[in-house]
Formats: sequence, C-alpha cells, structure tokens
Amino acid sequence: MSIRPSAQNLFGNREFIIIGQDTGVGYCLWEVAPAPLDPVKRAVALEEIEYDTYDASGSVHTEFAPSAGVAVNQLVAALRERSGSESYGLTPDSQLDSYLDAAPPPVAEPYGRAYSRAATARTTYRVKASSVPGRSRFNVDGLPLRRFSHETRDRVRAAIVNSGLGWPAANILVNLSPEDIHVTSDSGAGASGLDLPIAVSLLTAIGHLSSSSLVGVTPIGELGLDGGLRAPSSMGSSMAAASASGATTVIVPPDAVPSVRGLRIITAASLTEAVGLLAAHRHHPEGCAHCGDEAPAHHPCTPQALCPSCRG
Repeated sequence: MSIRPSAQNLFGNREFIIIGQDTGVGYCLWEVAPAPLDPVKRAVALEEIEYDTYDASGSVHTEFAPSAGVAVNQLVAALRERSGSESYGLTPDSQLDSYLDAAPPPVAEPYGRAYSRAATARTTYRVKASSVPGRSRFNVDGLPLRRFSHETRDRVRAAIVNSGLGWPAANILVNLSPEDIHVTSDSGAGASGLDLPIAVSLLTAIGHLSSSSLVGVTPIGELGLDGGLRAPSSMGSSMAAASASGATTVIVPPDAVPSVRGLRIITAASLTEAVGLLAAHRHHPEGCAHCGDEAPAHHPCTPQALCPSCRG
C-alpha cells in the first residue's frame, strides 16, 4: 500500500486514488478515481477503500497527475522499476474505463456521507451511509435480523431504481447502530420499517438530498419493489420508540397510522414522495412560519434551533 499525504501539487495536478493488485508480473487495475479535495472526506474515503481492498487482497496507491491515465502510468512505471522486469505492465483483465477516460475530473466530488435516524418496535438506530467511487457494491451492516439483509438490500435497490432515481456506480455502505448503548439485541419486530431511512440516507450520501434534509425527522416505512411505502408490523410500537428517544417528527406510510402523543406525523405513499417532502423541508416543527404548502426549500428548523428566516 502506498498512500502519500494529501497536498496541493505545485503543478496544479489532481490527486488520484488507484486501487488494484500487484501480481508480480503486472498490475491489475480495479479502479482509479480523483481523491476528495477536502482532507476529512479524503481520510474517510481512504479508510473505506482500504478496508474493502485489503479484504480482496489488493492495494491502494495515490498519485498526483493531470488525468487518471497518467496517474496509473506513473504507478505502473514505479512498480516496473521495483520489479526489475521490462515487461511489467497492466494485466489484460484490468478495468480500463476510468483509465481511458480523457475527461477532466468532475468538479463535484463523488464522495458522500449522511446520517439519519430509524426505529423498530424495540429500539432506535443511528443510520450512517457512505459512498465512494469504485465497483458497484451495496452492503448494509447492523440490521436486527442479519438473515434478512439480502431482502432489505434488494427492496431498497429495486425501490430506488424503479422510482427513477438511478443507481450509482459506487461502493455504498450503510451501517445501523442502536442509539441506546445498553441494547444488546433486537427481536426484529418492525425491522422492515428500516427500509425508508436506509434509502434516504443512501440517496443523501450520493447527492440526491442535502444533509440538512434529514435533520429532525425519523423515517419509518417498508419499501415495495415499485417504490411504494407500506406500514411495517408493529408500526405503533416503532413510532412510540421514536418518540421515547426524543423524536418530534416522523415520515410514515399513510396506511394504519396510529396517533402518538407529542409526535408530528407526516405521511408519504412512496419513496419519491418521501424524498420530495425531505427536499422541501416539510418536516419542520409546526411552529415554523415557513412550513405551509407553498413554503420554499430552506434550511430546516429543529427543536434546538430555528432556521435563519425564522430567526429573522
């Protein structure tokens, strides 16, 4: 592994992250992508990439260059010199799409991270989603019932694609951790209601929503393959758990919605409707002066802080 400290190159070149495997007689390129300019995002991206690459017996390198192709050529030249073999080069099974791309690196960084809240009948969760360029992968860690992880991933992926939101060419990881550190197990009742928070966190990490869109709301809902939302089992208990953890607002499917004291309930019939509600910040506290049906999108109010317009 060869990772150089991030710095501004004197010649204005961009730093690229190169992922692959040194076979001894050549280099198998798996992926090359521009590194994040922000040092925090760079550190997060490298941590995620190193973890997955190590598991696959690969390595991670960084190079400063004007393009992805030049960056890879620089690395291969260094490995060729180290190997002592003049025939050392890229192996035939290398992934060359990014290597051959002559377009300049995109201005918008293809890295993202998002946080949301979720609830089942027994506990509430903090949901973290991260996205880094690379092979298209989607993993969900921390589900109450691990044996249902494939079903959860399939529902979320199908709902996003069939809602017309597209699926990114990226390595996406969603992690769920109980907010109550004393919780050691979850029966899994109402666990399908984690679909919606997983989906909106993922969509935020890849840029479909701003991070402020998820502030102050707990989404609960099971996704159908067509993107429709259904109430999970134990919906009332999940909403009660969210309220007990301090949540003031939930977004839930319209069917079988119970009333929970002190909880503002907003309904959405589909993933696209839920995304629209979040994008327009319709989940503000009812006291917000700008939360009518015609309210323009703006930074959300929370129980702790009002948005700039409300403060003014």
